[in-house]
Amino acid sequence: MKNQMRFPLLGAVFMAAALCFPAHGFAETLQDAVQEAITTHPSILAAKEAAGASAENVREQRSAYFPEISASVSGGRLYSDSSTTRGLSVTRGTGYSYMGEGSATLTQRIYDFGETGNKVDAAKARETAAGSVVIGTEEGVALRAIQAFVGLLRAGEMKQKSEKNLASISEYREKIAVQVQEGGSDEAELNRADDFLLLAKNAATEFDGQYQQALAD
Repeated sequence: MKNQMRFPLLGAVFMAAALCFPAHGFAETLQDAVQEAITTHPSILAAKEAAGASAENVREQRSAYFPEISASVSGGRLYSDSSTTRGLSVTRGTGYSYMGEGSATLTQRIYDFGETGNKVDAAKARETAAGSVVIGTEEGVALRAIQAFVGLLRAGEMKQKSEKNLASISEYREKIAVQVQEGGSDEAELNRADDFLLLAKNAATEFDGQYQQALAD
């Protein structure tokens, strides 16, 4: 009953479906269909991506509460021609030296008149809204999946009954045709049987079309 726990609003629909179609294994198959739908439907995946972006934005806005550190390092080789280098180098009066330096700065925002807090609260509200969109989208897709699944079973049942009805009337028509040939019945009875057969064929065709549409759904 995993999906019923996840979507309480759809629990009644699951129960109604089970009562209408109490075939063995139906409920499990229905839940598998719903689970597959909410796992792979593009609209749900898009909603989850948006929710993930909203959660990331909350973390980004919260980072303003924490201190920031920046660092820089520089170094290199220096050419110098001074009294010092001339004293050390008797050949040219010049010399090379190496230098390096670095710095680090730590900054902490103390008070910003509530700007950071407002931004964090706004980001949280967007995150909550995005989460609600995910739940609503999942429930909508799950409901459509249930409706399509139940519709398919109903259409399949009607298709099967119409085919049986067509076979029965076809058999009846053949019996009347034999009786007409043997003189046991008249042409009027055969004509009525032909009318019944035509109606049965039309019904079978219509229910087959409904089944194909339900299958596509």
